[in-house]
Amino acid sequence: MRNSNDIQPLRVVQPSEDATDEPDETISVEGHKPLVPEGEYLARYIGHETAVLFSRAKKVALRFEICEGPYQRTRLTRYYRAQQLIGKPGPGGRFQLSAGGDLYRMLARVLDVRTRPDRISVRELRTRLLRIKVRTVTRDRDNRPLPESCHYSVIDAIEDGR
Repeated sequence: MRNSNDIQPLRVVQPSEDATDEPDETISVEGHKPLVPEGEYLARYIGHETAVLFSRAKKVALRFEICEGPYQRTRLTRYYRAQQLIGKPGPGGRFQLSAGGDLYRMLARVLDVRTRPDRISVRELRTRLLRIKVRTVTRDRDNRPLPESCHYSVIDAIEDGR
C-alpha cells in the first residue's frame, strides 16, 4: 500500500512519431457546403427534394450545378418554403405552393407562365439554362462571425439565363 507522503514526480511522456497504438482522435465532419466567389453563374437545374425540418417547416430544396468556368460542376442548393408536402418527403417529392411564395414567383418569372398559373412544374427548369446569383455566408444565425473555414455559398436569386 502506498503512503500518501510517498509522492512520485510527474513524468512527461511524448508520443513517438510512429505511435500507431494510440486511438485516432480526429473527428469526421460531414455536410460541408461549397464555397465559390460571389457573383453570377450560368447553372442548370438538376433536381429537387422535399423535407420537413424541425418537425414542422415544410421545405423544397432545388439543386443546381454551375455550368461554366473554374467552378463548373459545383452543386449549390436553394431552399424554399412549401405550403404543403404531398406524400412522403424525399427526392422528387410533390408539394403545393402558395401563390405569394418565393418559389412560385421565381418559377412564374423564369418559366414565363401565362396560362394556367395554378398548375406549374419544376420539370420545365431541366430544359433551361439559368443565371444564379451567389453570395457568401460569413455569419451564423445569431449574427456571430463564422471562421473563414466555415464560410459557404448560397443562391440569392435565380433568373432565366438567356
